[in-house]
Amino acid sequence: MEKVDENFAELYGSLTVLSADYTLTDSATAQKAFDASTLGTVAVAAATTYEFEAQYLITNTGATSHTWAVLIALTTATLTSGAMTVRGRSGITSAATLTADSSAYTTDVTTALVATAASTSTTENVILNLTGILRVNAAGTITPQVKLSAQANGTQTMLKNSYFRMRP
Repeated sequence: MEKVDENFAELYGSLTVLSADYTLTDSATAQKAFDASTLGTVAVAAATTYEFEAQYLITNTGATSHTWAVLIALTTATLTSGAMTVRGRSGITSAATLTADSSAYTTDVTTALVATAASTSTTENVILNLTGILRVNAAGTITPQVKLSAQANGTQTMLKNSYFRMRP
């Protein structure tokens, strides 16, 4: 392993990226988007404004009607404010034939923001792109999350190379 400058995170931010597919939980509760750490958390510093971006690549085999939403849980950090935009695209046959496209924004990043139209496809492919700002008050950790509106009754997989990047 190559040694990284100790100030790297302070200067360039952090990057969480999946090196292998990650099976999500088939439920309608918010859950961590990444298994890179035990709780899927990302460390943030006090009195710091962060710019973030993410790309989630997801497949689903469940046929129960559902939507996909995104949010950021405050594991131990506190925020002064934040804002987030999301663009969600989904397709019923392959990632190369995405048919539904939607976008939204929120100033409450801790509340689920619906990013896709309802789907009942057992061959669903989803791309979620997020951008936003987090103004951190107290240092701690945050957890990027995804949420189904209903249990889809199948297997949901966050695909390798999905990522969350944050820069001060």
